[in-house]
Amino acid sequence: MRVCAPLLCKHKVSPFKKIKIMIQLTKQSSDSEIKAYFIQVLNLSRSKEEFPVNLDEVWALAYKEKGKAVRALRTNELFVEGIDYQVFTPNGQKNDGVFAQNGKKSDDAQDDGKKLGGRPQNTYMLSVPCLEFFIARRVRPVFEVYRQVFHKVAGGGISLGNQVFQSVPMSLEETLAPLARYNAMIEDRFDIVRGALTNAGIDDGGVNERGSLTYAANACRAEYKAYRNCISQLVYVETAFKLEGPTAFSLYDY
Repeated sequence: MRVCAPLLCKHKVSPFKKIKIMIQLTKQSSDSEIKAYFIQVLNLSRSKEEFPVNLDEVWALAYKEKGKAVRALRTNELFVEGIDYQVFTPNGQKNDGVFAQNGKKSDDAQDDGKKLGGRPQNTYMLSVPCLEFFIARRVRPVFEVYRQVFHKVAGGGISLGNQVFQSVPMSLEETLAPLARYNAMIEDRFDIVRGALTNAGIDDGGVNERGSLTYAANACRAEYKAYRNCISQLVYVETAFKLEGPTAFSLYDY
């Protein structure tokens, strides 16, 4: 019995799932993590994404429980659904009416927007202004990072096209560390599955046999090394732009 690579299937993507969740920020998140997230949000907003922030990613920066964050959002008269945020049901459809117009809960909804009976929770997508006033301004250190990105960088910081660089580029070690941790996790998972196949008496196939687990593991390892090498160029470009601006890459001397 051989282990073959699975076929890739195309699925219909819900509107809010078009925006990939990058990280779940908490009060323990470092300034660099928060800044990197805010920069990604800024880039999404510059690509005409009106609601680029998933509440699941940021509520823990300012609230102890997601339910309290959702209730605060739904009952605050400053934030209007459809203008400051959108609500999607688990199937990706816009949801109206979880809360009554007067801001009170409906009889069949909990504080976190989760229907009684254990049904999946709704997804709340926030606009950038909503992110600022609902989350960032509630915590001074978070707002300071927000201000550095949206008030300084967005107002004329280091940019190349629609992409915005951090005002203080991360070191190569800081940049590669998350990738190295992720790669180590993938390697461990390959080892676990490989051991399970061996114990079950299943022949995985040779290293050069496409579709075998060993082939896939080696391919992933090669891609990781190539990706790691390319990322070093990112740090170089960020640093050069920080120190010299666009003239760092000019073909001509002035």
